[in-house]
Amino acid sequence: MLKVHVTKVNNKILISKDEFDKLVEEVEKTQKITVETDEFGDLVEASSSGLDFWNNDIDDKVWNNA
Repeated sequence: MLKVHVTKVNNKILISKDEFDKLVEEVEKTQKITVETDEFGDLVEASSSGLDFWNNDIDDKVWNNA
């Protein structure tokens, strides 16, 4: 049995690199594994959700009349 420590952040599971390597090693003993990473996924999500900040009717009225 393999024990790993996981952390859940924003519906994602985070594990350390060492524990990830152990997990992959164990899985590869019985089956083939392919690991895909999305290194920029959080940045893309943050940039697309952050645009709503600029859509603010009250702020537009204040600045348009300034």
